[in-house]
Amino acid sequence: MSAKSVYEQQLRNKLNEWNKQISELKDKADHAPDPDAKAEYNGQVEEIHALQQSVREKINTLENAEETAWEHLKEDLEIVWEKLETAIKNLASIFD
Repeated sequence: MSAKSVYEQQLRNKLNEWNKQISELKDKADHAPDPDAKAEYNGQVEEIHALQQSVREKINTLENAEETAWEHLKEDLEIVWEKLETAIKNLASIFD
């Protein structure tokens, strides 16, 4: 298995873990007792969903890239990946 394939699989595995966490956060946001807080949390969930979609698109682009070109794409993907990770951690910290 190539380094690119291993990297892609690691990303997909982590994204699947995050999908479960995001669903739990969405559920908590939906049940927030304060309407203003609920709106804020759901806005954050929507931002997370947009970042998730961006990550999925970048993973798909990476998957279709030539072995010699994927390192360049990896850098771009990691920027969005970090934004997604930060957004998830920030929202999770509210409910901890």
